[in-house]
Amino acid sequence: RFVVAAVVGGAAAFEAVQGACSYKRGVAPRSQRAETVLEESADGVPAQFLLSSRRWLGLCMATSLDEEGFGEAVGDVRSLARERCLAADERLQELLRHGAVATRGEAGGERRALVFARLAAWFNETVRPLEAWRTEEEDPERALESLVAHLCEKYPDVPAPLRDAPWFGADGDASASRVAFRFCRAYALVGAGAASV
Repeated sequence: RFVVAAVVGGAAAFEAVQGACSYKRGVAPRSQRAETVLEESADGVPAQFLLSSRRWLGLCMATSLDEEGFGEAVGDVRSLARERCLAADERLQELLRHGAVATRGEAGGERRALVFARLAAWFNETVRPLEAWRTEEEDPERALESLVAHLCEKYPDVPAPLRDAPWFGADGDASASRVAFRFCRAYALVGAGAASV
């Protein structure tokens, strides 16, 4: 909690992230959440992967809200921040359902969970619909690469450093999260054809 608080910088944004990303509407308190998680993972997403993704989503939303100035905003920003966090949690659920193949396997699981969280938190708009993505890939890492390219790249000429943006600093360091956020913003613009490199 202290790491996330340090990232956010603004108490209002931190409280909104803590409240909204930790709990979905109607989800039991943390001590009772294990049963809910098992039910939510019935579509093939391992329960531990779901928990990891949601934990990373908190850091990603804290970074996003801070970078967008929610920490310094005046007025009632909590409700807006909470809505954004709930929307990101819903996007995460959809991403995990459609990209379940990329959630399997132990190797690199935390890293992939972070990428799913970043997609949900930082890529509100995509160049293609999630429902249109299909893959024959069995390797979870390659399946996730395919999903990211499908959602973020309208044109195939995106430079490799930007293509790797969702994976940048995957150790979860707070300062790396800020840099990754900025790289992901650039990747989204270049991938959509809205900016050139």
